[in-house]
Amino acid sequence: YLPKVKAFAPLSLGYKNMLSDTFWFSTINYFGKHHHSDRNYRWLAHRCELVLELNPRFFEAYKFCALMLAWEQNDPSSAITILNKAIESYPENWEFYYYRGFFYLYFLKEEFKARDDLVHASKLPGVPVAVVSLAARQTLNINDPQNARDILLEVLSTNNDPIVREVINGKLNEYGNEILQ
Repeated sequence: YLPKVKAFAPLSLGYKNMLSDTFWFSTINYFGKHHHSDRNYRWLAHRCELVLELNPRFFEAYKFCALMLAWEQNDPSSAITILNKAIESYPENWEFYYYRGFFYLYFLKEEFKARDDLVHASKLPGVPVAVVSLAARQTLNINDPQNARDILLEVLSTNNDPIVREVINGKLNEYGNEILQ
């Protein structure tokens, strides 16, 4: 039996982080047991919600839950719900925007939502060049070349990393657009 998310917090009696950690170990055990047997993760999304309701700053739980829900459970919608909560807790972390954008693109075929998230991720500190390149490629794949150019120029104007600027300029150059220095 698993209680509803809203009913679970009062059961913690003020020890939310401790209960979250305990339930996290139980969730990992649940996942591992099913991963090595029937691969039926029926309760994974609910378990993840319980853990994250108790501790909304549990960084690694967001990543694990989102990735396993999307790839193992084949439930990208639940993964995106988890990532929405992650972005609320960590709005300056590029990873959660990247994962959500990738899931929109790969699983749900929602190119405009994917583009928005990937472009947003590309503007955040510490983003790898590969993410910037993916954002640029996804932006240039949309049907409105002027809008794509404007988005890439905006990314270029907000990022001072020379490698990121080189990637964006390269993509603009590939498509015959002006290069900004």
